[in-house]
Amino acid sequence: MARDRFRMVRVPVPEWAPPHAHGAVKFVMVADKYNDAITQAEHDALVGRHNDILVLADALVEEYANDGCAPAGEDWFPEQARLTGEFYVGGESYHRLPGENWVQVCVKARCIERGPLAPGDYLGLHVWFRYDPQSGRLTNHRNTDSMVI
Repeated sequence: MARDRFRMVRVPVPEWAPPHAHGAVKFVMVADKYNDAITQAEHDALVGRHNDILVLADALVEEYANDGCAPAGEDWFPEQARLTGEFYVGGESYHRLPGENWVQVCVKARCIERGPLAPGDYLGLHVWFRYDPQSGRLTNHRNTDSMVI
């Protein structure tokens, strides 16, 4: 028997969120030892596609909640039953790996749990995208990474 689809909805950053998770956006515009620089044109294009990026992240967070979480009665992390069905974007990063012609995008989703006293952070997800400046294509880059937060 197939289980019902668990819905995940993006909400604004809650007041109780830790200071480092208030949605900071980082563009690597100057090359460093880990990244090549993003051009101003790429920055502007990505800012213009921000809503598209968030809509794709929404879908991948919901997919993870349905396919990567333990169903009711199972005992492994993360447990779907602990999720409220809400998440917020704790941060975003945009950078180019050395020698690549595409830009890597990471949306840091923070899924909220049902707490005994109040809701709180439970599951962190790094949702990865690849932006191709030549074609303008934005695609899922690799697996969504999860962590306890």
